[in-house]
Amino acid sequence: MGDNKDSCNTCKDEQICGCKIKISANCVIYEGKVLPNLDVINGDRLEQILIKIDDYLGDLTMAIDAFERRGVHVQEFIGVYEMTLTDTPLSILNVFFEGINLPSSAWQFITPNKIKLLLNNYNLTVSNDDVIRVEYKK
Repeated sequence: MGDNKDSCNTCKDEQICGCKIKISANCVIYEGKVLPNLDVINGDRLEQILIKIDDYLGDLTMAIDAFERRGVHVQEFIGVYEMTLTDTPLSILNVFFEGINLPSSAWQFITPNKIKLLLNNYNLTVSNDDVIRVEYKK
């Protein structure tokens, strides 16, 4: 594995990090579990998946912009149980854990702008790549 890393430092035009061929994203076929949020299934081409991700991010950006125009602020955190919000909220509208809207009993304020997740009663744990999204009015 160290050899590939070393070859990345001395790549030549015909060689990209130890690979002698370039493969179009249209030629890479996904073989994994169904990804329902992106509508990705086995057999989808990487090019299609990247387009879906780009569309999803564009839709998400527009939704966040629409929220913020209505006075709703959105912050996302990754892999944490405690979140410090940029602003002190007047009210928390929603707290999402991996897309699941948590009931208010699943989180609490520690300080006026800091929230702690209380997930033990829900048999949930936060891993390093889990996304927690907080929507609030300020």
